[in-house]
Amino acid sequence: MIDKFLNAKHWQLFILLFGIPFIVQTIMMKEITSQFDSIANQGDLTFPDFSTSIIVTIVVTVLYSVVYYSWIWSLGIGLQSKIPQQLSMNVSRFKAALIFPIIYLALLCVYIYFVFTSSMEFNLSHIAIMIPFHLISMFCMIYSLYFVGKTIKTAELKEEIRFSDFIAEFLLLWVYPVGVWILQPRINRLNTEEFTEGIESHLVE
Repeated sequence: MIDKFLNAKHWQLFILLFGIPFIVQTIMMKEITSQFDSIANQGDLTFPDFSTSIIVTIVVTVLYSVVYYSWIWSLGIGLQSKIPQQLSMNVSRFKAALIFPIIYLALLCVYIYFVFTSSMEFNLSHIAIMIPFHLISMFCMIYSLYFVGKTIKTAELKEEIRFSDFIAEFLLLWVYPVGVWILQPRINRLNTEEFTEGIESHLVE
């Protein structure tokens, strides 16, 4: 799986990470808006049934998240082989930081599903419980992007670097709809670097 994401083209990832989710969400928003317009025109005070829209949105969110987190995971893990051994990074910490937001997002999707499709009532105490987990999840994602940005730059330069050296990579990972067009071609080259170097050394011999 890791090699598939490292070898994926930038346009393929863009479609999966942004194109399809954007189209589906746009359709769902139009559907919800049309339901409210219908209620306003008919004077019906019955709250519309959004269960189908919610389920579709959750499914798309899950699929998008699988692609996004798999991409980040593949970059953080797969590019470690391109980093000199003396510059090796703490992969276990990265794995833990990335897994926490995945678990949080899964639980949040389940919560939203039951709130909108069952008799479960929304309660302000739920927000109080979610806030600290949400903040921890945000911190974990920031660290994950920091780790991946540093991994990419270290794999390219093969030397010790500071945050100022890879701040561009960090920001591009943050705004991934733009960043994927710039970063993924570099990742493709890094992933074939060992193969290219092997050919060159063979020709020299």
